[in-house]
Amino acid sequence: MRLRAVAGAHKGRPYKVFLWLPAQRPAATIGAMYTPYFIRAEWEAEAAVWVATSNDVPGLATEADTLEALAAKLRTLVPELLALNGE
Repeated sequence: MRLRAVAGAHKGRPYKVFLWLPAQRPAATIGAMYTPYFIRAEWEAEAAVWVATSNDVPGLATEADTLEALAAKLRTLVPELLALNGE
């Protein structure tokens, strides 16, 4: 699993994160060995946390104090949600 930030992060501006997970189907059927998922991380000033949501991962809504902690949560949570959703 690979996690890569593609936009500069700072509080007050959305942070784009792509998470690549090993493909569930043979690479020949989808053209790649990894499937990318777009995750949006935003700073919630009132709660003083980073919040992650995604249209690519149904049910994803999590938060953490730092981007590093958020990334660690996503590495566990995203595959679990995808499995629960049958993807």
